[in-house]
Amino acid sequence: MRKFSRQFQQEIDIDLTKPLVLSVSGGVDSMVMLDFLRRLRLKVVVVHFNHQKRIISDKEAKMVQDYCDQFHIQYNYYRLTVNSSDFQNRARILRHRHLEEVASRLNTPYIFTAHHLDDLLENVLMNLTRGSNLLGYAGMRQITEIGNYVYVKPFLYHDKESLIDYAKRHNVPYMDDESNYTAEYLRNRYRLTLVPIMKQENPNLLQVIKQYNHQLIAAYDAIRAKTIDFMEDQDSINIPKFKLFSQAVQDDIIAYFLEKNKVNINYRLVERIRTVLLSKKPNQTVTLSNQLQLVKFYEKAEIKPSAEFYFRKIKLKEADQKSKVHIDEFSYSSKKINTESLQVKISYDDIEFPLWARNRLDGDVLEYDYGRKKLKKFLIDEKIPMEERQNLWIITDNQDRILWIPNHYINQNLGTGKSIYITFYGGKENEK
Repeated sequence: MRKFSRQFQQEIDIDLTKPLVLSVSGGVDSMVMLDFLRRLRLKVVVVHFNHQKRIISDKEAKMVQDYCDQFHIQYNYYRLTVNSSDFQNRARILRHRHLEEVASRLNTPYIFTAHHLDDLLENVLMNLTRGSNLLGYAGMRQITEIGNYVYVKPFLYHDKESLIDYAKRHNVPYMDDESNYTAEYLRNRYRLTLVPIMKQENPNLLQVIKQYNHQLIAAYDAIRAKTIDFMEDQDSINIPKFKLFSQAVQDDIIAYFLEKNKVNINYRLVERIRTVLLSKKPNQTVTLSNQLQLVKFYEKAEIKPSAEFYFRKIKLKEADQKSKVHIDEFSYSSKKINTESLQVKISYDDIEFPLWARNRLDGDVLEYDYGRKKLKKFLIDEKIPMEERQNLWIITDNQDRILWIPNHYINQNLGTGKSIYITFYGGKENEK
């Protein structure tokens, strides 16, 4: 307890008079975090998620609630229904949304998760495999600001063995998640196969990873500070000044510029843009997506819409039999509307409103029983002409999950518990 307290006081520099929203799964990591922060007499609020994927899920929820009841701690409980081939990512999005809802209600920015040093090692390995930027290769930050919220990982530099030891010494209840021992997820495959070999080669591996994390974050922060100072809220890149920086800073300036414009980043794209900015040719363009391009003209570079594309995004209206609508509009309703327009029934368990009609974006993905398929590949396979692709309407929920593409696709992997009818007044009922 003393070691944990000393490190907490040294590393966690936040306003501890505010409530702390804790994501508590019931595993040893999060239960020790809850017990530790409670013993520090901090104002803690617990959020527990039941993913309904395991036999012990309900028992786990009761154990967390019993602990909260014993010590008079506010307990928030959410049952999550995630019907998606990308379960891990979709569940993470839902968890973050509910955690931020609780934090907003309590007027606090602080959300605590129980990631530890072993998690950090696994994250580093995963990002090295997938590819990332300098910050991604570092794994995780102990304190991260995301929008209006501050995510805190108080145990990031403690190993799991120390958390298990704490639980034994202080009689902290917890349950083991049996899914941690299956090879279904990439993280587990590293944990069960590669990590034991690495620890055998170097018993001090976790301390090496901690040092590696500190060094990369320090390097990233130094580079990003120069980037922000250079950009100064500008919406373009001054090329003569850009050329004065080292390649590391140049790459980060490009990455920052793309991030601000919500462009997916990869190393090849950054490298391509750097080559264009450093070349002697005065006028060049780099295609960033179907909608955006980087335009270099003499001593300046900007991101602009592609000349031939105008992106549209419209919020769907809720309608009934008496609603007045116009051609090219969409609506949704809980009951079928008598109309000659194109209408589809969408069955679902969990989608986030409002619904949107928009043009397609790079990275759009369709869901099927057998898995996922990129919309781009679907359109190529279906031999949809380029002009029609640019003007397609895509119906999504508020999390950008594709529900319907009129005449082409209906998402039938959303569940069966509820249903709505979506109507496209620019399409005819007899269309396929």
